[in-house]
Amino acid sequence: MNPIRFGIIGTGGIAHKFARTAPLVPEMTLLAAASRREDTARRFAGEFGIPRAYGSYDAMLADPDIDAVYVATPHPMHKPCTLAAIAAGKHVLCEKPMALTAADAAEVFAAAREKGVFLMEAMWTRFIPTIELARRWIAEGRIGTLRYMTAAFGYNTPLTEPLHPIFSAEMAGGALYDVGVYAIEAALDFFAPHKPDGIQGMADFAPTGVDGVNAMLLHFEGGGIASLSSAVLCPTENIAVLYGSEGKIRLYPAFYAPETAELWVDDRCVESYRMTIESGFEYELRHMIGCIREGKLTSDRIPPEDTLECAEIFEVLKRRFGERTR
Repeated sequence: MNPIRFGIIGTGGIAHKFARTAPLVPEMTLLAAASRREDTARRFAGEFGIPRAYGSYDAMLADPDIDAVYVATPHPMHKPCTLAAIAAGKHVLCEKPMALTAADAAEVFAAAREKGVFLMEAMWTRFIPTIELARRWIAEGRIGTLRYMTAAFGYNTPLTEPLHPIFSAEMAGGALYDVGVYAIEAALDFFAPHKPDGIQGMADFAPTGVDGVNAMLLHFEGGGIASLSSAVLCPTENIAVLYGSEGKIRLYPAFYAPETAELWVDDRCVESYRMTIESGFEYELRHMIGCIREGKLTSDRIPPEDTLECAEIFEVLKRRFGERTR
């Protein structure tokens, strides 16, 4: 079976990780890279041995040899780049967050459905084996009923000149969109099929007006609370703990790509699994390629409903953050 031929839109840090991952997935080949400047695209392509380089996104999307596109542009460009790729008949893996509003998320999924191409948000963490194991432990009732979850994702970005793009409101910077999305989508995953019916949040803002540190509370239908936080102004202990009525699960040292999953009952670890993660992206890529080959238009592990739900939560939290400052 021929490999799926990918092109990358964007050449930033996350695109570098995607390019480094491609050789780990024999089911795909990285055929092209596109940037808004041809010299940038050529440097990127040369670094990773990518055969084709394009100085515009449209030029790459016109390449008939490309089957699928990875959108790795800044947040505000995710929607227009995804829509352009869909219009060109390409399958799309869009970096998170795919959309900043629920209306935008609904629009891009509707476009993909109409065009008959596969579309998925790149929430790669859901495919990590330790995450899959934690979900299985919950489904098997190993910790009883999931009642409470804590998760944090924070790092420090110095407030020096010139300011990092993470502090730009025009670029949809801030902790919520950059790393808070991981915590929110983890909670949606672990508490599924229950949906949030209560959302609270507060934020400490960077001088530019974007949220530098935030705290979020999600209450789920039928009971269960997720206490989450994200930050770009301070490092945090990025673990997650899932507390059930009869035990708990610890995911660390980073809950979004945990190399260790531990099952605790009666204050002792009764089962654990440890692994080495080479990249992390390889698992979602294999899943996406499998979906494309089966003729699917969406993923059952990152369904459109979760992307829309997360975007709705963004909108509520942004309002809550503003309320706390007045």
